Amino acid sequence: MFILLIFIFLIIIIAIVIIFIHQKKYLTTEIFTDHFPYESFVLTNFPKEEFDNLHNFNPSIFFYNDQLYKVYRVSNTSCPHPKKKKLSSIQNKIYIEFPNKNIIQIDYPREKRFKNCAEPFEDPRAIILNQRLLLICNNPNEKNCKNKMHILFMNIDNDFIYAPHKSSLKPIKILPLHYPSTLHKIQKNWTPFVSDEKLYFIYKINPQIILECDLMTGYCTKISEIFHKNIPKNLRGGTSAILIDNQYYISMAHTKSFDIQHNFVYFTYFYKFNKHFPFSITNISKPYFIEHPQDIKIFHPIIQFASGIEQDHHDNIYIAYGVNDCYSKMLVIHKHVLSLLF
Repeated sequence: MFILLIFIFLIIIIAIVIIFIHQKKYLTTEIFTDHFPYESFVLTNFPKEEFDNLHNFNPSIFFYNDQLYKVYRVSNTSCPHPKKKKLSSIQNKIYIEFPNKNIIQIDYPREKRFKNCAEPFEDPRAIILNQRLLLICNNPNEKNCKNKMHILFMNIDNDFIYAPHKSSLKPIKILPLHYPSTLHKIQKNWTPFVSDEKLYFIYKINPQIILECDLMTGYCTKISEIFHKNIPKNLRGGTSAILIDNQYYISMAHTKSFDIQHNFVYFTYFYKFNKHFPFSITNISKPYFIEHPQDIKIFHPIIQFASGIEQDHHDNIYIAYGVNDCYSKMLVIHKHVLSLLF
C-alpha cells in the first residue's frame, strides 16, 4: 500500500511539473503588440444570413493600384478550433474583398475527387506577378487527404477591376504543383516570393529548401538547400515574403506546440533573408504571440496564424492573421519596427 501511495505521489508530481513547464512557456512568451506601436483591425465578418455556419480566417492581402485587397478562406471548420470535424464534412471557399468592401467568390470546381477528404482550397497566399494575381493554396482533397499545393491564376484586367459588380470571378488556370519530396511529411505552408520577375518558394525553413516551379507544367525543382545552426528546425511557413527597400526579404513563420490535452499553441517569428540567390536566411526574431490571447491558460488553444504580409508606399507594413481558425485580424506597423526585431 505504501509503495502504491509513493507511485501515485510521483505521478502527481510529474503531472504538476509538466503543467508548470507548459504554463511557464506560455506566460513568458512576449506579446508583440505590447512592445511596438500598431493599429489593429478586425477584418470583415461576413453576414450570417449569407454565410450561415461559415467563418473567414487565415487571410492574405495584396495591393493593386495603391489599394488594399483581402483574400479569405471561408470554411465551416469547428470554431473555436478544439472541436474536431470529419474531414468529409469540411467545406472550403475563397473570397476576395475589394477596396469598396464588396466580397466576391472565386468560382472554381469544388467537386470532391476523394469523398472522405475536405473540399479544395485552403489558406490562399496572394502574389502579384506579371499583371496576374496568383493565389497559392493547398488542396486537402488529394489521395489519403494529403495536402497538395495549387496556384489559381487570375488576370488583373477590366474583368477583375470591375468585379465588385459581379457575383463571382473565375480563375483562368488552376495549376497543381509537383515536388517529389523525400521528407516524412509533405509541407503545406510554402512561402512564395518574387525575385527578378520569377516565382520561388521556401518549401521548408530549416533546412532552408528553395524551389523554382515551372508555371506551365507545375513541376518544381530544388535549387538550394541550406542548414542554419541557430534557427529552430520545426519552423513552418506562414506569410509570403516581401522585399524591403530593395535590400532584403521579410516573412513570418510559426512553430506549433501542443499542451497536454493536445490543444494547438502557435508561436510567431519574423525572419529576414537575402535578396540574391541562394536567398539565405540572415536573421530571426524571438518567438511572439501576435496579440494577447483571449485565454492564456492551460488546456486552451492559442492559434494566431500569420498568413499575409504587405507594404504600402508610406512605409507601413500590414500583417493579416487568423485567430483560432475563427476570424481574421490585421495589424499595421511602421517599417522601422522591423529593424527592432533582430
